[in-house]
Amino acid sequence: MYDKFRVLQVRLLTQKEERCRFMYRKIFFLAALVALFGTVQACAGERTPEVKAVDVYPSGAIMYFEIAAGKTVDLELPLTIDPESIRFQLSGTARILDSSMRTVAQVGWVPSALADLAEEVERARTEKDRLSARLEALEQARKHLEAAVPEISSPGDLEAYIDGALSKRETIALKTAETTEALSDARTQYEILEGELKSRLPRENDKMRVLTLETVGEGTIGILAWTSDAVWQPAYQLYLNS
Repeated sequence: MYDKFRVLQVRLLTQKEERCRFMYRKIFFLAALVALFGTVQACAGERTPEVKAVDVYPSGAIMYFEIAAGKTVDLELPLTIDPESIRFQLSGTARILDSSMRTVAQVGWVPSALADLAEEVERARTEKDRLSARLEALEQARKHLEAAVPEISSPGDLEAYIDGALSKRETIALKTAETTEALSDARTQYEILEGELKSRLPRENDKMRVLTLETVGEGTIGILAWTSDAVWQPAYQLYLNS
């Protein structure tokens, strides 16, 4: 039995159709990287560092970006970057005369990679608010109908008023039930989308670090920065066709 298995195994390995493919993938958990690239696309002018490379390690990543020397610049960096890890690489005659780091607020900022999701959240919020306002209007209409005092000049007027009031109350009740159900669905949708957005936003996305560099000379200034908000893991896939 063992020999038969060995023969079968050899045949499988020697057939022309047999293929074995090994795949190794780096999977980035991009809280820091999305924040950085979102900043690069969201900012303008000298506030935009040019990202050159990202090296991902099991416990984090080193990001490298560079600027031209010979000017004073404010570079906006996400809080996911460790400020103590920042190092500089100078080329040509470039020199750094002074550098400083400060934290500033950036209310409402969303990385460009999450812009579509943020728009969905805003649409869901608008729909939820619209239905909530409609429900309040229906409640006001119901109260107004109950408080109304009819002007009756004949028995026929009273009967007509009652029929009209019943019809209006039925319409209001039906619309209230429909709107209440729609509002419940809209709230659920909004909460799901909002939770998804919050789970994918970088930590403290309402703040940003600003690195100010005063430079002179010609050449480039490379900036290396470490973030622990990125990891990698291998994935293996084996395909055997016979």
